[in-house]
Amino acid sequence: MYYVLPQYARGHYSNLGFALLGRALEKRTPGTTYEQYLQKNVFDPLNMTNAGFAWNPSVAKKMAVGTALTPDGKRYKAQISEMGWTAPMGAQFSSSRDLAKFISFMFRNTKPADNKEQILDGATINEWLGHVMSFADGIGGFGMGWEPNYVGGFWGYSKAGELDGYRSQITIVPGLKLGVFASATITTFPEDASTAVFNIPALQILNPAFTAAVKKLQLTPPLPTNWRSWVGSYQGPDNTEISVFNQQNQLWVVTVIDGEKYNPLLLVPFPANNPDPATLQTKNPDPQVVCRWLDDGTDYEIAYATFDPSGHQVTNVTYMGQQFNLM
Repeated sequence: MYYVLPQYARGHYSNLGFALLGRALEKRTPGTTYEQYLQKNVFDPLNMTNAGFAWNPSVAKKMAVGTALTPDGKRYKAQISEMGWTAPMGAQFSSSRDLAKFISFMFRNTKPADNKEQILDGATINEWLGHVMSFADGIGGFGMGWEPNYVGGFWGYSKAGELDGYRSQITIVPGLKLGVFASATITTFPEDASTAVFNIPALQILNPAFTAAVKKLQLTPPLPTNWRSWVGSYQGPDNTEISVFNQQNQLWVVTVIDGEKYNPLLLVPFPANNPDPATLQTKNPDPQVVCRWLDDGTDYEIAYATFDPSGHQVTNVTYMGQQFNLM
């Protein structure tokens, strides 16, 4: 046995693998074909009225004309026919509008399944849009049917399909709730196959632009009503300090070590719907920056205050698991 390429260096696509998986699923639903199962459990609940596997005159009438190239560069009208047993590997027909409905469904990843339009539990969607393995280059990998690519600062999960005269690709970017579908009525075989995967170069432009646009629309975190009570410098263990201050009508906290300020974070009311004057939540000013301490579900992101007898001045703060006393 020998390896054509080093392990985990790149993926190798298997049409047969998808066909086998699709037909294996039929064993879980006796008396129902793969095509019938998807129609009943996916296309119908999501109202994908132009999606299916049946190749017939009605479908052909709605389709754009696909063209392919002969070896000498001449175009000809592509011919499409039923794929039979291998249909799960790429015989689904759909409109752009229907695939947009599917993309929208993939972003309903916080709702429980309801046996209606929510055909999968949100937790299952999150698991589905994840990695099975990353390549050594750090920008590609294997997913659960998806092909992950790190592009424009975010992970996108893609699936492409090609038949004679047609090429389509869908990409979902969970971090931005952005989905892209592109299709072409021509089949090409360039030396650099990446040029045929057109969503990736498109997302290199779209992801940064979309991120910048969203940041401009981002609401300014509210200033706590009792922010003046919190303002001050606080002494902690090992001569560490924190400083709480108002800057541009936002309440900030920074860690001070040997006079240098580190890790600036916002302090916002908590809980948001019924704020407790003695409790504030720290937030990273950049929503795209993930901090383990702020997002791991523990209470490290919460700042707890003790007030003086008048109730107007904070005397100590428990912050990031440590107590700091007003200086």
